[in-house]
Amino acid sequence: MVLNPRHLLLILLAMAGALTQAQGHDPADIAINQTETGRLWLATRINDFTGKMLVDTGSSGSVLDQKYLPRIGKYKAISVDKGWGIGAKESHIANLTIEVGSFQVAGESTAKTHISVHENVIPDPELIGIIGIDAIQALRSGMQFSAESIILTNHYQAKNDRRQSTAMALKHSSLGMMYVEVEIEGQQVGLIIDSGADYTLINSDSLGALKLESKVLKGAYTSDINGNRLAVRQVNPTNIAMNGNPIRFSKLLAVPLSSAIQNQSFSTNVVGVIGLYDLKRLKAYLDFDSAKLHIQHGAR
Repeated sequence: MVLNPRHLLLILLAMAGALTQAQGHDPADIAINQTETGRLWLATRINDFTGKMLVDTGSSGSVLDQKYLPRIGKYKAISVDKGWGIGAKESHIANLTIEVGSFQVAGESTAKTHISVHENVIPDPELIGIIGIDAIQALRSGMQFSAESIILTNHYQAKNDRRQSTAMALKHSSLGMMYVEVEIEGQQVGLIIDSGADYTLINSDSLGALKLESKVLKGAYTSDINGNRLAVRQVNPTNIAMNGNPIRFSKLLAVPLSSAIQNQSFSTNVVGVIGLYDLKRLKAYLDFDSAKLHIQHGAR
Protein backbone atom coordinates (compact mmCIF):
# COMPACT_ATOMS: atom_id res chain seq x y z
CA MET A 1 0.00 0.00 0.00
CA VAL A 2 1.46 3.36 -1.02
CA LEU A 3 0.03 6.82 -0.63
CA ASN A 4 1.51 9.90 -2.26
CA PRO A 5 0.16 13.34 -3.18
CA ARG A 6 -1.40 11.82 -6.31
CA HIS A 7 -2.07 8.20 -5.57
CA LEU A 8 -3.09 5.95 -2.72
CA LEU A 9 -2.22 2.31 -3.09
CA LEU A 10 -3.65 -0.27 -0.75
CA ILE A 11 -1.79 -3.50 -1.38
CA LEU A 12 -2.36 -5.84 1.46
CA LEU A 13 -1.65 -9.45 2.22
CA ALA A 14 -2.26 -12.31 -0.17
CA MET A 15 -4.64 -15.04 0.92
CA ALA A 16 -5.75 -18.10 -1.04
CA GLY A 17 -8.78 -17.74 -3.31
CA ALA A 18 -10.57 -19.55 -6.10
CA LEU A 19 -10.13 -19.16 -9.84
CA THR A 20 -13.47 -18.09 -11.31
CA GLN A 21 -14.81 -17.04 -14.67
CA ALA A 22 -17.59 -14.53 -15.32
CA GLN A 23 -20.46 -16.21 -17.13
CA GLY A 24 -23.79 -15.09 -18.50
CA HIS A 25 -23.01 -11.39 -18.53
CA ASP A 26 -23.74 -8.71 -21.12
CA PRO A 27 -21.25 -8.78 -24.02
CA ALA A 28 -20.47 -5.13 -23.27
CA ASP A 29 -19.39 -6.03 -19.73
CA ILE A 30 -15.73 -6.54 -18.90
CA ALA A 31 -15.18 -9.84 -17.09
CA ILE A 32 -12.41 -9.57 -14.51
CA ASN A 33 -10.04 -12.52 -14.24
CA GLN A 34 -8.59 -14.02 -11.08
CA THR A 35 -5.20 -15.54 -10.37
CA GLU A 36 -4.91 -18.90 -8.63
CA THR A 37 -4.59 -17.04 -5.33
CA GLY A 38 -7.74 -15.02 -6.00
CA ARG A 39 -6.30 -11.67 -7.05
CA LEU A 40 -8.30 -9.71 -9.64
CA TRP A 41 -6.56 -8.80 -12.90
CA LEU A 42 -7.07 -7.44 -16.40
CA ALA A 43 -4.75 -7.43 -19.40
CA THR A 44 -3.02 -4.09 -19.95
CA ARG A 45 -0.72 -2.40 -22.44
CA ILE A 46 1.57 0.48 -21.49
CA ASN A 47 2.95 1.82 -24.76
CA ASP A 48 3.96 -1.53 -26.36
CA PHE A 49 4.56 -3.42 -23.12
CA THR A 50 1.82 -5.88 -22.13
CA GLY A 51 1.06 -7.66 -18.87
CA LYS A 52 -1.52 -8.41 -16.19
CA MET A 53 -2.33 -5.76 -13.60
CA LEU A 54 -4.27 -6.00 -10.34
CA VAL A 55 -7.75 -4.42 -10.41
CA ASP A 56 -7.66 -2.37 -7.21
CA THR A 57 -10.43 -0.03 -6.11
CA GLY A 58 -8.22 0.77 -3.12
CA SER A 59 -5.71 2.63 -5.27
CA SER A 60 -6.54 6.08 -6.59
CA GLY A 61 -4.08 5.72 -9.47
CA SER A 62 -2.36 3.03 -11.53
CA VAL A 63 1.09 1.80 -10.55
CA LEU A 64 3.84 -0.04 -12.42
CA ASP A 65 6.45 -2.10 -10.59
CA GLN A 66 9.80 -0.37 -10.99
CA LYS A 67 11.52 -3.47 -12.37
CA TYR A 68 9.38 -3.23 -15.52
CA LEU A 69 10.13 0.44 -16.20
CA PRO A 70 12.94 -0.31 -18.74
CA ARG A 71 10.47 -2.35 -20.82
CA ILE A 72 7.81 0.28 -21.52
CA GLY A 73 9.81 2.36 -24.00
CA LYS A 74 9.53 6.13 -24.01
CA TYR A 75 8.08 7.98 -21.03
CA LYS A 76 8.37 11.40 -19.41
CA ALA A 77 9.35 11.69 -15.76
CA ILE A 78 6.99 14.12 -14.02
CA SER A 79 7.97 14.13 -10.36
CA VAL A 80 9.36 12.17 -7.44
CA ASP A 81 7.19 12.23 -4.34
CA LYS A 82 7.36 10.82 -0.84
CA GLY A 83 4.88 7.93 -0.68
CA TRP A 84 3.18 6.22 2.26
CA GLY A 85 1.57 2.85 2.76
CA ILE A 86 1.42 -0.09 5.16
CA GLY A 87 3.16 0.70 8.43
CA ALA A 88 3.49 3.46 10.97
CA LYS A 89 2.48 7.00 10.02
CA GLU A 90 6.08 8.04 9.31
CA SER A 91 6.79 5.08 6.97
CA HIS A 92 7.39 6.27 3.40
CA ILE A 93 8.98 5.37 0.06
CA ALA A 94 10.18 7.27 -3.01
CA ASN A 95 7.57 7.25 -5.79
CA LEU A 96 8.13 8.34 -9.39
CA THR A 97 5.23 9.68 -11.47
CA ILE A 98 5.61 9.28 -15.24
CA GLU A 99 3.62 10.15 -18.35
CA VAL A 100 3.32 7.42 -20.99
CA GLY A 101 2.16 7.54 -24.60
CA SER A 102 -0.79 5.19 -24.10
CA PHE A 103 -2.39 3.01 -21.43
CA GLN A 104 -4.89 0.33 -22.46
CA VAL A 105 -6.97 -1.85 -20.15
CA ALA A 106 -8.87 -4.91 -21.41
CA GLY A 107 -8.22 -3.75 -24.97
CA GLU A 108 -9.69 -0.30 -24.39
CA SER A 109 -7.70 2.92 -24.40
CA THR A 110 -7.87 5.13 -21.32
CA ALA A 111 -7.15 8.81 -20.96
CA LYS A 112 -5.10 8.04 -17.86
CA THR A 113 -1.50 8.42 -19.02
CA HIS A 114 0.07 9.36 -15.67
CA ILE A 115 1.30 6.26 -13.84
CA SER A 116 3.19 5.87 -10.59
CA VAL A 117 6.34 3.74 -10.42
CA HIS A 118 8.00 2.31 -7.32
CA GLU A 119 9.56 -0.86 -5.95
CA ASN A 120 7.76 -3.95 -4.64
CA VAL A 121 4.31 -2.99 -5.86
CA ILE A 122 2.79 -6.44 -5.39
CA PRO A 123 4.41 -9.76 -4.40
CA ASP A 124 3.00 -11.75 -7.31
CA PRO A 125 5.12 -12.73 -10.33
CA GLU A 126 2.02 -12.81 -12.54
CA LEU A 127 1.28 -9.12 -12.07
CA ILE A 128 3.25 -6.11 -13.31
CA GLY A 129 1.35 -3.50 -11.32
CA ILE A 130 -2.03 -2.07 -10.38
CA ILE A 131 -5.00 -0.55 -12.19
CA GLY A 132 -6.30 2.25 -9.96
CA ILE A 133 -9.85 3.43 -9.39
CA ASP A 134 -9.47 6.40 -11.76
CA ALA A 135 -8.94 4.03 -14.71
CA ILE A 136 -11.47 1.46 -13.45
CA GLN A 137 -14.38 3.89 -13.31
CA ALA A 138 -13.43 5.36 -16.69
CA LEU A 139 -14.12 1.95 -18.28
CA ARG A 140 -17.67 1.31 -17.03
CA SER A 141 -20.20 2.90 -14.68
CA GLY A 142 -20.12 0.15 -12.07
CA MET A 143 -18.40 -2.91 -10.64
CA GLN A 144 -20.40 -6.00 -9.64
CA PHE A 145 -19.08 -8.56 -7.13
CA SER A 146 -20.31 -12.09 -6.49
CA ALA A 147 -18.79 -15.45 -5.61
CA GLU A 148 -19.22 -16.57 -9.22
CA SER A 149 -17.85 -13.56 -11.11
CA ILE A 150 -16.69 -9.97 -10.89
CA ILE A 151 -17.47 -7.65 -13.79
CA LEU A 152 -17.28 -4.04 -14.86
CA THR A 153 -20.70 -3.16 -16.22
CA ASN A 154 -23.09 -0.37 -17.13
CA HIS A 155 -26.09 -2.34 -15.82
CA TYR A 156 -26.66 -3.12 -12.13
CA GLN A 157 -28.49 -6.39 -11.64
CA ALA A 158 -29.37 -7.24 -8.04
CA LYS A 159 -29.20 -10.96 -7.36
CA ASN A 160 -32.61 -12.31 -6.31
CA ASP A 161 -31.82 -14.69 -3.45
CA ARG A 162 -34.26 -13.39 -0.82
CA ARG A 163 -31.65 -11.14 0.69
CA GLN A 164 -32.46 -7.65 1.82
CA SER A 165 -30.56 -4.92 0.04
CA THR A 166 -29.43 -1.44 0.93
CA ALA A 167 -27.57 1.39 -0.79
CA MET A 168 -24.90 3.37 1.04
CA ALA A 169 -23.41 6.72 0.06
CA LEU A 170 -19.84 6.53 -1.22
CA LYS A 171 -17.67 9.29 0.19
CA HIS A 172 -14.29 10.38 -1.19
CA SER A 173 -11.06 11.31 0.54
CA SER A 174 -8.83 14.20 -0.48
CA LEU A 175 -7.07 11.80 -2.87
CA GLY A 176 -10.26 10.32 -4.31
CA MET A 177 -10.44 7.15 -2.21
CA MET A 178 -13.96 5.71 -1.95
CA TYR A 179 -15.21 4.82 1.52
CA VAL A 180 -18.45 4.27 3.40
CA GLU A 181 -19.52 5.22 6.90
CA VAL A 182 -20.30 2.26 9.15
CA GLU A 183 -20.74 1.63 12.87
CA ILE A 184 -18.35 -0.56 14.83
CA GLU A 185 -18.93 -1.08 18.56
CA GLY A 186 -21.20 1.96 18.66
CA GLN A 187 -18.71 4.25 16.93
CA GLN A 188 -19.25 5.82 13.51
CA VAL A 189 -16.15 5.18 11.41
CA GLY A 190 -15.17 4.77 7.77
CA LEU A 191 -14.00 1.79 5.70
CA ILE A 192 -12.33 2.13 2.28
CA ILE A 193 -13.67 -0.08 -0.54
CA ASP A 194 -10.63 -2.15 -1.50
CA SER A 195 -10.79 -4.96 -4.06
CA GLY A 196 -7.00 -5.26 -3.74
CA ALA A 197 -7.24 -6.50 -0.14
CA ASP A 198 -8.20 -10.15 0.19
CA TYR A 199 -10.01 -9.65 3.50
CA THR A 200 -11.49 -6.81 5.50
CA LEU A 201 -8.73 -5.12 7.49
CA ILE A 202 -8.72 -2.91 10.56
CA ASN A 203 -5.85 -0.54 11.27
CA SER A 204 -4.11 -2.19 14.22
CA ASP A 205 -3.60 1.28 15.73
CA SER A 206 -7.41 1.61 15.98
CA LEU A 207 -8.13 -1.68 17.77
CA GLY A 208 -7.95 -0.16 21.24
CA ALA A 209 -10.25 2.77 20.51
CA LEU A 210 -12.75 0.43 18.86
CA LYS A 211 -12.52 -2.01 21.79
CA LEU A 212 -11.91 -4.91 19.41
CA GLU A 213 -10.15 -7.97 20.77
CA SER A 214 -7.51 -9.66 18.64
CA LYS A 215 -4.59 -12.06 18.75
CA VAL A 216 -1.47 -12.56 16.66
CA LEU A 217 -2.19 -14.92 13.76
CA LYS A 218 0.63 -17.44 13.97
CA GLY A 219 2.63 -17.85 10.78
CA ALA A 220 0.96 -14.90 9.03
CA TYR A 221 3.03 -11.84 8.15
CA THR A 222 2.93 -8.85 5.88
CA SER A 223 5.55 -6.19 5.11
CA ASP A 224 5.52 -2.45 5.42
CA ILE A 225 6.46 -0.32 2.43
CA ASN A 226 10.14 -0.59 3.37
CA GLY A 227 10.08 -4.39 3.43
CA ASN A 228 10.07 -4.79 7.22
CA ARG A 229 8.12 -7.83 8.37
CA LEU A 230 4.97 -7.14 10.38
CA ALA A 231 2.73 -9.50 12.31
CA VAL A 232 -0.90 -9.94 11.28
CA ARG A 233 -3.58 -10.00 13.96
CA GLN A 234 -6.84 -11.91 13.83
CA VAL A 235 -9.75 -9.84 15.12
CA ASN A 236 -12.60 -11.55 16.94
CA PRO A 237 -15.79 -11.78 14.83
CA THR A 238 -17.87 -8.64 15.23
CA ASN A 239 -20.97 -6.96 13.86
CA ILE A 240 -20.48 -3.97 11.58
CA ALA A 241 -23.63 -1.90 11.03
CA MET A 242 -24.08 -0.80 7.40
CA ASN A 243 -26.99 1.61 6.99
CA GLY A 244 -28.16 0.41 10.39
CA ASN A 245 -28.11 -3.25 9.35
CA PRO A 246 -25.83 -5.34 11.60
CA ILE A 247 -23.69 -7.65 9.45
CA ARG A 248 -21.41 -10.25 10.97
CA PHE A 249 -17.77 -10.04 9.87
CA SER A 250 -16.06 -13.29 10.84
CA LYS A 251 -12.86 -13.06 8.78
CA LEU A 252 -11.43 -9.83 10.09
CA LEU A 253 -7.69 -9.08 10.24
CA ALA A 254 -5.62 -6.19 11.53
CA VAL A 255 -2.36 -4.68 10.21
CA PRO A 256 -0.78 -1.23 10.64
CA LEU A 257 -2.43 1.19 8.19
CA SER A 258 -1.70 4.55 9.81
CA SER A 259 0.86 5.54 7.17
CA ALA A 260 -1.77 5.41 4.42
CA ILE A 261 -4.83 6.56 6.33
CA GLN A 262 -3.31 9.45 8.26
CA ASN A 263 -1.57 11.04 5.27
CA GLN A 264 -4.79 12.13 3.55
CA SER A 265 -8.04 13.78 4.63
CA PHE A 266 -11.37 12.06 5.34
CA SER A 267 -14.60 13.53 6.69
CA THR A 268 -14.91 10.45 8.91
CA ASN A 269 -12.50 8.55 11.14
CA VAL A 270 -11.39 5.87 8.67
CA VAL A 271 -10.14 2.74 10.44
CA GLY A 272 -9.63 0.17 7.68
CA VAL A 273 -10.83 -1.35 4.42
CA ILE A 274 -13.57 -3.69 3.20
CA GLY A 275 -11.78 -6.43 1.28
CA LEU A 276 -12.62 -8.74 -1.59
CA TYR A 277 -13.96 -11.64 0.52
CA ASP A 278 -16.73 -9.50 2.00
CA LEU A 279 -17.43 -7.58 -1.23
CA LYS A 280 -18.19 -10.96 -2.83
CA ARG A 281 -20.16 -12.21 0.17
CA LEU A 282 -22.36 -9.10 0.20
CA LYS A 283 -22.75 -9.19 -3.60
CA ALA A 284 -21.65 -5.58 -3.62
CA TYR A 285 -22.18 -3.24 -6.55
CA LEU A 286 -20.08 -0.09 -6.81
CA ASP A 287 -22.12 2.50 -8.70
CA PHE A 288 -19.60 5.09 -9.82
CA ASP A 289 -22.17 7.38 -11.45
CA SER A 290 -24.44 7.78 -8.42
CA ALA A 291 -21.67 7.28 -5.82
CA LYS A 292 -23.50 4.42 -4.10
CA LEU A 293 -22.44 1.07 -2.68
CA HIS A 294 -25.25 -1.49 -3.00
CA ILE A 295 -25.01 -4.54 -0.75
CA GLN A 296 -27.25 -7.52 -0.05
CA HIS A 297 -27.62 -8.83 3.47
CA GLY A 298 -29.98 -10.70 5.75
CA ALA A 299 -31.39 -14.10 4.76
CA ARG A 300 -29.02 -16.32 2.80
